[in-house]
Amino acid sequence: MDTYQLLAYRQLGLTQFQQLLLNLPEKASETDYFVDRVIRNLSNLPSRPETVLPYVGLYGAKLDLDEYREYRDVAASRLFELVMRLPSMHEVDAEIDKYIRVLSNLPERGLAVEPYVRLFVLRSLNDQPDALQIAQDFSATQQFVTAEQLIQIAGTNELESRIRALTLGMNATLAKFNINTNQRISPFLVQVMHESGVPLALRNLGTD
Repeated sequence: MDTYQLLAYRQLGLTQFQQLLLNLPEKASETDYFVDRVIRNLSNLPSRPETVLPYVGLYGAKLDLDEYREYRDVAASRLFELVMRLPSMHEVDAEIDKYIRVLSNLPERGLAVEPYVRLFVLRSLNDQPDALQIAQDFSATQQFVTAEQLIQIAGTNELESRIRALTLGMNATLAKFNINTNQRISPFLVQVMHESGVPLALRNLGTD
């Protein structure tokens, strides 16, 4: 698996993992302990004390179980950001694959199968655009929108880390399909936000 394929598979895998995590019951689960451990390890933070629940201490406030979903959402965004930065296949990739399978009631990954490969299909480069094609554009993409603009458009700071992690992919998509003017970018973002259930607060994007 080359670097571009790994980026594409990771993006698909982490997105699926986030959805599964956020759909779990509002109480600490084994998956939450996994997410907490990975965030601490990849951020070079001290290990979680055994007497505290996942995420406590990561965000500088005592965990309120009534807001557990919010903590999970922030943690999932941070996990996405940290794992996408890893330069090569990592043991975390195998663990994410495992939890996707466990939470989806799927068979275990075969020993000879790389993480993500049997969970997702990357379409041909001659087919419609997919995560792999977008990942290949990451290294040389014109910036049409910034993370700050996308956060302003979303109208909330709650998803800041996730938006920052996805900004490269967004610009790669805009470049690939010549969505490169205000008249094209604004309707595209409106549709994306609408389909994602995100409230809109569109402003002037400042592009030509």
